[in-house]
Amino acid sequence: MVYRLSLASDANAATTATLTRACGIPLPAIDGANDVIDETLDMFRANVLFRKFDVAHEADKLLAMLTATCASALRRLANARDRNEGERIAKEFASETFAIPGDGDFEFPGLFPVAETRREADAYRAFMKRAREAIATRLVDRCFDKDTGAPNKFWMAFAKRKFMNIKT
Repeated sequence: MVYRLSLASDANAATTATLTRACGIPLPAIDGANDVIDETLDMFRANVLFRKFDVAHEADKLLAMLTATCASALRRLANARDRNEGERIAKEFASETFAIPGDGDFEFPGLFPVAETRREADAYRAFMKRAREAIATRLVDRCFDKDTGAPNKFWMAFAKRKFMNIKT
């Protein structure tokens, strides 16, 4: 069983209904206080082990996208020798261009509908840019010791795992 975001629960159905949507996913706020990024990172090590991901709710699509982004960022961070280098790699990862639904190299073809308008595409792109920045910086905090700067072996062990056999 895949771990799911709290957005997918029946208790949060009213909250999810009021969120802005783009490309078939809700776009919740990324505010740094126990948000979807923290939920994704908390569930990452369990969810990355799954080869199949059952999508029962639109929040599951968001979780799949964020988990794949985490896996990609962690793969990059695995090459860092210490926290300083990890921070540099995280900044590079966050600033890179990425594919959106409808692009030829998008990781989940068919799962996400293509944006109907330019405004929807821009909203998706802006959300994913903020999400990539938040994932990269928060992964550095989890993957490297604050005092010594040494990599955390319990996180780095998951760098070689492919989420849903997606190579990003």
